[in-house]
Amino acid sequence: MNYNILDLFYWEQRAGSWFAQNCLEFDTTWYDVFFPFNSRGLLMEMLAVDEADRQAPGHELYRQLMLRLWPAVLSEPINPKTTLKGLKRLSRAIERHLKRFLR
Repeated sequence: MNYNILDLFYWEQRAGSWFAQNCLEFDTTWYDVFFPFNSRGLLMEMLAVDEADRQAPGHELYRQLMLRLWPAVLSEPINPKTTLKGLKRLSRAIERHLKRFLR
């Protein structure tokens, strides 16, 4: 079918592992949840979308899905980059809390 084999491996390994873990965590609390990862039709449709529209920087497929299904989520940043300055600040805050906790 001329699919990118790396897409299939990613969905099987990365998304599959994530899905299995979520099923374990949500089993006790969520009952009416639809998980699309076992939908062959959906996966085939997504693979039919041009690879450029599924990848960075635009992720146009996912952006259009969000726009149609839940437009309010687009008001938040998508995978914001963490800066080194922010990591240092977080590290210092954690260190302060640990020091207080260990006293």
